[in-house]
Amino acid sequence: MDKPLLEWLNTTTFPTESKFQESSFARGVFSKAVKRHLLNGSTTCVYYSSIHLEASKILCEIADDAGQRAFVGKVCMDRNGPPYYLEQTADSIRDSEEFLKWCVGKNFRLVRPILTPRFAITCTPELMTSLGDLSKKYHVPIQSHLAETPQEVDFVSQLFPECKTYTEVYDTYNCLLPGTIMAHSIYLSASDVSLLKQREVGIAHCPNSNTALRSGLLKLRDLLDRDIKVGLGTDVAGGNSFSMLNAIRFALSISNINNALEREPADSQISVAEAFYLATLGGARVVGLEDRIGSLEPGKIFDALVVDAEVERSPYDLFEGDTAWEALNKFIFLGDDRNLASIFVQGRLVAGSNN
Repeated sequence: MDKPLLEWLNTTTFPTESKFQESSFARGVFSKAVKRHLLNGSTTCVYYSSIHLEASKILCEIADDAGQRAFVGKVCMDRNGPPYYLEQTADSIRDSEEFLKWCVGKNFRLVRPILTPRFAITCTPELMTSLGDLSKKYHVPIQSHLAETPQEVDFVSQLFPECKTYTEVYDTYNCLLPGTIMAHSIYLSASDVSLLKQREVGIAHCPNSNTALRSGLLKLRDLLDRDIKVGLGTDVAGGNSFSMLNAIRFALSISNINNALEREPADSQISVAEAFYLATLGGARVVGLEDRIGSLEPGKIFDALVVDAEVERSPYDLFEGDTAWEALNKFIFLGDDRNLASIFVQGRLVAGSNN
């Protein structure tokens, strides 16, 4: 990426998302996106659709038909966007509730709705408050963005002078609820972290896009030490890879960079085991499904990847004497979608290089 976040949104993201008004365009893009995520082993995804109700419904149907577990959000934004890509407040609230009712009525096997105020910059207090009310009424989670860039944080402080911090904005206007997911959350104060912990909010750490958009370097250790719920995200297309392996590698690199810049003790770095946890059970915890998915424990749903190191043109090799831990490390640091022989979601084979 060669532009900072807010400029990138206006020149690239919003013009592209406006095209999802056409159902044929939405179906084509979403079909490819879901397939690509599955091929890269993402058994569960949390999606931002667009502001369009019909497009959001299409994404739900595609994900469920493909056998991917998904939380799908119709994006809500009623200010600070281009005129061609804004909603009226009342329309956004109405369409969001219609979307929730439609999802419930469809009784999807794997797909669940999630309310999606894009971020505080593009949402009025009335919109955020109403979406929080819908979250409580229908018992569905909320997702949004928090403190991704200094520019964004400064803009929010100008829009909401009545609130001390960006995090407090969401709390004041009814969006920091148990189960809420906030992406990024790089620039947080100690009081922000305490508030997120108190409200049982989870954070989606997206290290690839944080570097691609020059957003900043999350101090992940500070969050983990406070037992904040954190999972890894690919943040396509803010990032440049569908692969959770890529997210693991970037998370480790950012931790190493922070460690070097701050001259912190070596044990403050994120370990491979911790990064792997954040990509699996940590992510399950963020979406409130840690009792059902995220690990291969007895009684849990069978979401699993079958890894084949011997596949043709494998990017890594195993040797006699390699331990299971060494084999896992090779897959994490060198493997890619070619090594994913089979991908199972809820016991069903849905993708894989051998299928």
